[in-house]
Amino acid sequence: MLGVVLLQQMEDLTDEQAVRQFAFSIEWHYALNVTDPSDFGSYVSARTLWTMRDTVGRLGLEQSLFENVTDALKKLFELDPSKQRLDSVHIFSNMAHLGRIRIFVKTVRKFMVNLKRHHADLYQALGEVATRYEEKKRRTVCR
Repeated sequence: MLGVVLLQQMEDLTDEQAVRQFAFSIEWHYALNVTDPSDFGSYVSARTLWTMRDTVGRLGLEQSLFENVTDALKKLFELDPSKQRLDSVHIFSNMAHLGRIRIFVKTVRKFMVNLKRHHADLYQALGEVATRYEEKKRRTVCR
């Protein structure tokens, strides 16, 4: 039941949604090691879930529950928490800011620059394509 409460809080589900997930989600069955395929083995009432969550809150078990799970995962995956990042760096994908065409254009431009830098003969063999690239690049820079 503690596992159901933990998954419910992790996924920010209502009691009804958590009961449904426990009854029908194979992922939840795997995570909670539910091996009994019968209805009896994969059913929990909303009242039972509420009572368990209330008990955890009333007794202040959230912190120790979190620490126990964290310690078990550290041991299982042999993690060293001293190597975790403590800053709040956020990395945003360019895909969120650029459309597919602009990403494609940037990629081609970078490729052409590297081709010219490392394989000038192949770059010159492109002829008109390389010329169009240079013209485009100059127009973009002038804007």
